[in-house]
Amino acid sequence: MAHAQGPSDSSFPPLPSVSNFKNIVSYTTTGTNSWVAPSGVTKIFVVACGAGGGGAEGKSYGTYASMSGAGGGGGSMAAGFVTVVPASTYNAIVGTGGAAGGASGSAGGASTFGLNGGSIVLTANGGSGGGSAASGGAGGVPGNGSFGKGGDSGGSRPARDLVSGYPGGNSGCSGAGGSGGDVSSTGAPGGSPGGGGGGGGTHYGLSASSGGAGANGQVFIYY
Repeated sequence: MAHAQGPSDSSFPPLPSVSNFKNIVSYTTTGTNSWVAPSGVTKIFVVACGAGGGGAEGKSYGTYASMSGAGGGGGSMAAGFVTVVPASTYNAIVGTGGAAGGASGSAGGASTFGLNGGSIVLTANGGSGGGSAASGGAGGVPGNGSFGKGGDSGGSRPARDLVSGYPGGNSGCSGAGGSGGDVSSTGAPGGSPGGGGGGGGTHYGLSASSGGAGANGQVFIYY
């Protein structure tokens, strides 16, 4: 397999010595993905991206009160060099994006890498879901790994705020947070990998809109 580009946004932290690796595998399917270390490969570099939290829906309480939905937090990034054994099986687990919610969105799942049946060596936690009141979802915090970057928190608005929902947080892997919705459109889903979903909008006396889902995580293996 020819070398392919991993996360490349200018805000993504530099990955040391990645240019020395000839191949890359990228996993975007949520859940467990199995990777077998090829013959002759004893050292790899792994980047795990946690999933984004879902945005909350807006709330309208009648003519004089409403609350826009807060955005979900972005997932974190964890990366590092990993020593592997040829022909051994390793699991790359991709976290699922948090669902958009009513009172609050759901948290995004963690993305991890480790030996099948053994210890996990990298963990990138997902972002928290946004709330309908003042609380934006917290950004995910990187777990174990040599390098890490937390996700941004989702935006939030005070009680009795008008119209637009607040955006989701960007992920540590540079997945963009979804924009907030208004009374006629839902909050946008988070951008891959791991962006938080935008919150739903509202207006006094009018119907409110739903938030957007957080983006799934991703795992990159360089070897």
